[in-house]
Order: sequence, then structure tokens, then C-alpha cells
Amino acid sequence: MSDGDSGVNLGPDEIAVRGNIVARIDRLPLTSQLWVYALVSQFFWASVLSLDPIALRLYPVVWLPAHAFSHLQYDILVGFENGAGVLFGQVLFTFLADRYGRKPLMIVSCVVAFVFAWPIAYTSSWPLLMIFVSLAAFGVGGALGLANVYNVEIAPPSQRGRLTLGSQILAAIVINLISGLLPYYLLPAHYREWVWITVLIPVVIAMPLIIFILPESPRWLESRGFADRGDKIVAMMERRAEKQSHKPLPEPDLSQYTVVVEEHGRVPVSELFQGVYLRRTIVILSVWVLGYLGLDYGMSSQQGVYLIAYYSASNLFLITFLGGLAGSLVMTVLGSILNERVERRTWIFVAGVMSFAGAILYYEWPSVLWVAVIGTALVTGGVLTWAFNGYTMIPVAYPTRLRATASGFTDGLGHVGAVFGPIFAGWLFTETASTRHIGWFLEFAVLGGLVPGFISLIWGMRQREAILEVVSR
Repeated sequence: MSDGDSGVNLGPDEIAVRGNIVARIDRLPLTSQLWVYALVSQFFWASVLSLDPIALRLYPVVWLPAHAFSHLQYDILVGFENGAGVLFGQVLFTFLADRYGRKPLMIVSCVVAFVFAWPIAYTSSWPLLMIFVSLAAFGVGGALGLANVYNVEIAPPSQRGRLTLGSQILAAIVINLISGLLPYYLLPAHYREWVWITVLIPVVIAMPLIIFILPESPRWLESRGFADRGDKIVAMMERRAEKQSHKPLPEPDLSQYTVVVEEHGRVPVSELFQGVYLRRTIVILSVWVLGYLGLDYGMSSQQGVYLIAYYSASNLFLITFLGGLAGSLVMTVLGSILNERVERRTWIFVAGVMSFAGAILYYEWPSVLWVAVIGTALVTGGVLTWAFNGYTMIPVAYPTRLRATASGFTDGLGHVGAVFGPIFAGWLFTETASTRHIGWFLEFAVLGGLVPGFISLIWGMRQREAILEVVSR
């Protein structure tokens, strides 16, 4: 049915109410309080996601020299580590987060990622590695699906880009330190120590921060009928905001805020495939599947194998650290400064162009170290620009009652591209070796970069400074 005042289509167990809590959140100033919440959420994301490239880092310098398993087995391993496991974890964790809350599922994802990732340091058995990386990826999927949902739900509309991308600067630093700088010093001789450092950070640092600092999302609480709990959290946020800004907050404008409350806590998954949400789901899925297929895991799965032919292991990780840090920092800082002035769909197009330019440098001058660093900066900056803006685009496109599930489904199903991307990339890499692996370059630079960039630019939705409860209808 439809609520006559709000124009919102309602299910049998849904009621539409004036969003008192969400209106109060959206008029909060961007104080250190919100920055702390966003930084903790992004640190959680980055520390868990740092488990993602373990196989990518270990294979060229540990398992490949030991002839532990074939190149094809490696491609399948990466496909399951970065694809299948993440897909199932993301769909499951985000559905449960819409049902039971954002915070508890963040905690569980840290635990799951840790429990199943540490055995990777103690085996080179391909079947065992397949089991462990796939199960650990469930936790990685939870982090991918939840961190940006949380940030979007606490961010004022006019500051959404600044808060999300600004906090992702921390994520870029953390990922490059753990996955780039530490391998430079620890691989290959001390790879077990690197694995242990990587797996401990989520449970030793990120999980306590979530437990003791992050409140549950007040937006989610209101949409589930827990307005009393949400009111207490927002009241605390208001007191801190007034204390930090040294001025009273303006009265909230309730006129644009209609919240659909699920009376029985149901997650209306079928809405993903109905009406305007169906169109959004198709566009977002196209961007994610192709991006994961080529731009992200198609590129990264062969990056180390490609560069190790020209550089030592130390220089390989120096290139990925310096280039990765430079590219990710420049693009996240630039995005944070521009804030909501540039549409996210435009940023995703820019990401494709950057990756194409980086591919040209890789292909034409692979043995020149500084060119390799610049090429890595362009490609890494392109990947993170695509991913970070996409991670924000998804939760803005769907209502609170469905937001995490939609993020998990679209990004999670997008990991079908991550399953087949490394396998396809590995085949192209070897089959076009006589032409300097041109097939691999075309996969990640054109199919994974430019094509989803144009899809986003032409059919992506406008979201600049949009109120969640309005744009997600």
C-alpha cells in the first residue's frame, strides 16, 4: 500500500512515520565526534580487508619459487579468496545486519576473518588453502558490506563525501602499510610473521574500538522501531556536537523525512528487484561485476607475477607500496576536498580513465622503476576511486530497511567478477605472453576500467548532497 502523505510504497508490515531521529542526524555539524566514528569504521574495513591480498603477496615470492602448485591453481585460489568467499560472506552478514544491527555484525566479521586466516601461514597445501582463504573471506565480506553503510548513515548530506572519503584516507594508509610496506621488510623470509600481524590487527585493535566507541546506527534503530534507543544515541551526539561547535543546533526540518518502519523486523529483499530499485540494482551490478573482473582482481592477480620478471622481491613490494600509497592518498584527499561537488558516477568514470593510463605505462616501460611506481599509483588510485565511491553510491541508493542487504547483494554478487577475473586474467596473461600480455592489459584497462566507467557516467544516479530518505525512495 502507499502512504498518502509520503508517497512511499508500503508493505503489509510497514508503517511510515516522520523521521525525527534521521532529521536530527542530518543537521549535525561535522565535528570530531563524527570523524571518530567514521575513522573507526574505516579502520575496521581496512584492517579486515588487508587479509584479502594474502595469496596475492605470498604466491610470487613463497609458493611460486617452491613450486607448491600451478599457476592455474593460484588463479582459482585468488578467485575463491577474493570472490566466492567474499560473495557469500557479504550477502549473509549484510542481511543479518539489516535484521540485527550494524555493530554486532562488524564484531563478528573481525572474529571470523581472524579464526580462519591464520592457518594460511602454516601450509602450502592447495586444498587446505582453498578452505581457509574461502572461510576467512566470509569475514572480509562482512567488512566490505558494513563499514560504508555505517558511515553513510551517520553523515550529514552536505558533508557525506568529505566524511566518507576523508576517513578512507586512513583506510588507504592502513592497507598500504599492512599489504605493501610490511611485505617489503618481511617477505619472503618472515612471511609467517607478516600473516600473523595481518590477522591480529582486526581482533586486537579494530574489534575493541568498535565495541567501546561506536554506537549502533540511530538510523537503523529508528527504521526497526527502536526509536527510544536511537533517541538516546542522537541526544548524546547532539550534546557533544553543541559542546564542540560552541553553538546551539538548529531545529530539525522534518518536512522531507519519512521513515518506513518494519513492524516485525522483516528485511524486504524482494524490493531489490522491483520498480526503481531494479534499475539501480542492474546498473550497480554492471559496474561492480566488470570492475571486479578486470580493474580490481583481474589486474592485481597478475600484477606481482608481471613485475617479478623485472624486479627483485624487495623492489616489487617497494613499487606496490609507494605507488599504492601515492595513488590512494592523492585520490582520497582530492575526493574529500571536493566533497559533494562532483557526482560519484563521474568519479567512477575518472577511475576507469586513470587505470587505462596506468596500463599504458606498465605496458610500454615495465622495466623503468619510477614509471612502474607512477603506473601503480594511477592503477591503485583508479581502483580505490572506483571502489570508495561505489561503496558510498550503493547505500545512498537504497532505503534504511534494505540498505545493508542491498550493499551486500550488489557488491557481493559483483564478486562473481572477482571469482572469474583472476582465472580469466591468468589465461589471458599466459596466452598473450608473446605480445607482452596484451590480453591481460585489455581486460583490466578496458573491460574493467573504461566500460564500467561509461556505464556509471551514462546511467548512474545523481546523489550530490541528497537526503537519504528522499533519494533512496
